[in-house]
Amino acid sequence: AEFFAVRGSARWDIVLFAVGLVVLPPLLLLGVEALAGLARGRAATVAHLLFVGGLVGLLVLQALPADASTAVLLVAAAAAGAGAALLYARAHPARMLLTVLAAAPLVFVGLFLLQSPVSRLVLDDAPEPRLAEVPSRAPVVMVVLDELPTVSLMDADGEIDEARYPSFARLAGDATWYRNATTVHEWTTAAVPAILTGVRPGADDLPLYLDHPDNLFTLLGAGYRLRVLESQTHLCPPGLCDDDREPLAERVGSLLSDLSIVYGHLVLPEDLTSRLPSISSSWRDFGAPGGPVVRLQRGPSEPGGRAGDYIGRDAEVREFVEALEPGDGPALAFLHTLLPHHPWEYLPNGKVYGSDLGTQPGMVNERWVGDPELALQGQQRHLLQVGYVDLLLGRILDRLEATGQYDDALVVVVADHGVSFRPNDERRRIHAGNMAEIAFVPLLVKAPGQTSG
Repeated sequence: AEFFAVRGSARWDIVLFAVGLVVLPPLLLLGVEALAGLARGRAATVAHLLFVGGLVGLLVLQALPADASTAVLLVAAAAAGAGAALLYARAHPARMLLTVLAAAPLVFVGLFLLQSPVSRLVLDDAPEPRLAEVPSRAPVVMVVLDELPTVSLMDADGEIDEARYPSFARLAGDATWYRNATTVHEWTTAAVPAILTGVRPGADDLPLYLDHPDNLFTLLGAGYRLRVLESQTHLCPPGLCDDDREPLAERVGSLLSDLSIVYGHLVLPEDLTSRLPSISSSWRDFGAPGGPVVRLQRGPSEPGGRAGDYIGRDAEVREFVEALEPGDGPALAFLHTLLPHHPWEYLPNGKVYGSDLGTQPGMVNERWVGDPELALQGQQRHLLQVGYVDLLLGRILDRLEATGQYDDALVVVVADHGVSFRPNDERRRIHAGNMAEIAFVPLLVKAPGQTSG
């Protein structure tokens, strides 16, 4: 369900996917059989047996242990498929069994749409926004950074490193630094909703307005102009933050493309899946030539949605900075940016020195493996990118001062979770050993009129 939720899939996207998956492949195979039959009578029978054997082979391939050798897995699956095709051709009970099972795909679709966790996205309607009345007129600027541990900002004395990160130190000079702030979850899709609602995430909660109707956007939505750039969450309700979707054909096409890659990761042996695009660093467009992309939202002052990719993450920050203009009435400017999140590709001055989303040496399935120096290299690259985040934060603060909003504004800078660089240990999955790096996150709050840290 989270896969569809983060992508912003509409209910009809999910219905079309589920029904199409059950209807279209059989129609395609039947069409091939029909064409083969027109060419030669027995060709249809041969095609039918090949399809039966191939589909059984796929089932067996997915059921076998993935860590076995590729040759053994493929031979075993081929043998099982050949045996099934022979049994189907020779044994009437085998054909009867598949005839009875013909109803199973319809049952699967029904369970998927009506009983699985995805059913809530299909059946439930989001409630009408319950807008609060807030008398304050102070501008609110909130920046949620992604994958930044507090320790990355500190010097040897436990203070914010002013030499490396002058903009963080500059904000801390005017703000309250909550040194012991922690996240409540190691994954963005649970941590950011908790930040926006003040409520601990439930086990089945999705990062949607549907599950979090009372949040920062509904709190300020009645009296504030909203300029919202969300990434991976969709908590701003329709009407307050309009999100113009891609055309249906593009959304469904992207979904099918991505799930074909997911299917390859599920079915193929491990050494073959290494040739497929990574599915662990993003939620969509795994096979896109420009890299995976993430769906972003815009507020009503800038209607429309766009795809912002990991490779051009600084563009969304520049867009956010340019939108920090005073106007009629107070405004909430909210940005969740996928920085300094992996991939680490930026130098502190913003120069891109390398971008490969799938391969950070030494990092495999969210774990540091192999030479311990590779984890150290990852940390060094991370710190370089934190330096660039500091530069972007400085541009936000400069813009607020240049437009005369800084003194009166409530400015909040926080991260959703941290990241660990302990060799031969988990990068993001939390346990007692890496708790300090993942749990503790920066939280800086400058109240309106506050001038001392």
